[in-house]
Amino acid sequence: MRKGLFIFVFALIVGSLALAVTSCGKKTPLPQDKKEYVGTWISETQDTIVIRANGEGNAKVGNTTISGGSVEFPDKNSISIKAIGLGPTLKINQPPQELEGRWQVVLDGTTYFKQ
Repeated sequence: MRKGLFIFVFALIVGSLALAVTSCGKKTPLPQDKKEYVGTWISETQDTIVIRANGEGNAKVGNTTISGGSVEFPDKNSISIKAIGLGPTLKINQPPQELEGRWQVVLDGTTYFKQ
């Protein structure tokens, strides 16, 4: 009985490590037409999105926090920041633009200001 439990636990650990290693692979740099998204964006409610040119990002949106995730644009109207397949996909209501000397973007109805 102990041997079976040991094998199960060992397989679970190896599987978890394999998943972590494969999902933390090389990030894909942002396409040239998405470079205006690069930066740190903060909303009035202190939700924070960090997007790096190398395709890595962080997000603290509501109760969700992602660090070192991959930034992707699944379609022209959304952006996702995911680590190990988990994280927010946000609707792009308004792409980044400069208004009155301040850059802003509207994602999922929330306005974020570039820091």
